[in-house]
Amino acid sequence: MEIGTLTGRRYRVALDRGHVQCMDLGPGPLGSRVRCTVPLTGGVDEHWRACFRAVQVDDTGFFRFRLELTSDFVTFTRTVTGAGSGVDSEMKSLEFLIEAKRQGKQIAAYGAPGKGNTLLNYCGIRTDFLDYTVDRNPYKHGRFLPGTRIPIFAPERLEQTRPDYIFILPWNLKHEIIAQLQYAREWGARFVVPIPEVEVH
Repeated sequence: MEIGTLTGRRYRVALDRGHVQCMDLGPGPLGSRVRCTVPLTGGVDEHWRACFRAVQVDDTGFFRFRLELTSDFVTFTRTVTGAGSGVDSEMKSLEFLIEAKRQGKQIAAYGAPGKGNTLLNYCGIRTDFLDYTVDRNPYKHGRFLPGTRIPIFAPERLEQTRPDYIFILPWNLKHEIIAQLQYAREWGARFVVPIPEVEVH
């Protein structure tokens, strides 16, 4: 069982009370979180308790998993906020969409994740920039993204409308999604990854 969304203090409380046993501790699969895998058993192995306590927890209760990972967070933050450039990466996404629309390009999105919704609402990106989004989850079809009211369709919509650009909202899965949508290259579609910097594939 992975409980990677909990904070460091909650992990520590669970271990100290003997409710869980830490079997593995390390950066998560996306490189931006710490993962602790535990079996649902009683008792705590002292070796893993000591290993867990080696992880520093800051005043806010979040992990500082070794200096290397902390440095990665700092680097990522500077990249996303455009430190030194004066332009946020979110605003670069908006600038790209504005220019594409000026050129008369049709733009659709892929996915309907929470992180994508946050980006769209922060930038004020609505149907004036993205015609629609598609998602493989049938329960989302016929609904709308919260706040932006961008309609959600099945992936087949892409082949029906053949957009010039496909704006990838779950950017952490960009490689998998681009591989799935290779057929879109038949009509010349290109893939846009907005975070941490705008990339066009």
